[in-house]
Amino acid sequence: MYRSSIGRRQDRTYGACLVKDMAIEKHEKPISANREISCRSLFERDGFPDDAFYIRKELGDRKIIVYGAGESFHYFKEIVMRKYGYMPSVVLDQKFADSATFEGIPARGALSYKPTAQEKREGIVVVCQGKQSYVGEVLRLLQSMGFRRVISLLDIYEIHNPFGLPQALEENGFAFFLDGIERIESCPGILADDLRREVFVKCLKTHMHMSVKPCLT
Repeated sequence: MYRSSIGRRQDRTYGACLVKDMAIEKHEKPISANREISCRSLFERDGFPDDAFYIRKELGDRKIIVYGAGESFHYFKEIVMRKYGYMPSVVLDQKFADSATFEGIPARGALSYKPTAQEKREGIVVVCQGKQSYVGEVLRLLQSMGFRRVISLLDIYEIHNPFGLPQALEENGFAFFLDGIERIESCPGILADDLRREVFVKCLKTHMHMSVKPCLT
């Protein structure tokens, strides 16, 4: 099955939660009054969930194919390639001839590219596509080419806060949160109302689950 949420908007990340937190004063009532809100349940596990999505887990030793050589590719280059060192084997885009290069990477026309059996079975396609009106067409094309693993650039957790992640989090993983459990659990208690507490807990959940699913739903 295909796992892709290419249609996700970037405002569904935890960053959107912070923006909404800044507008709290516009609310007349907290959305969850008279209810204890804590983050204790987030510590019931001792590691990231199985569906956590982060670069080192998802890209690993896979062969990476990028679809899209437009503006969105800039984020792939700066974060995935330069910061984390993952290089794609090829970039696909309708604008390329059969033997082009793009950012020093082999580039091929999407319609003419013939993926190998291994690429179809074990590779991962990262779609860097800004125009949402083209998403359905892109997915149908990649499906017809036989790719089994297709994701959006926006599915990758690190894309959303690339240069602000604590080094200890990248080095220690989930242990980063376990080491600070007492301080973290005390935070909801110092916030002024339930809305702020909910925002804090949902933002924290985004990080502890390594997930960029909508944080306020």
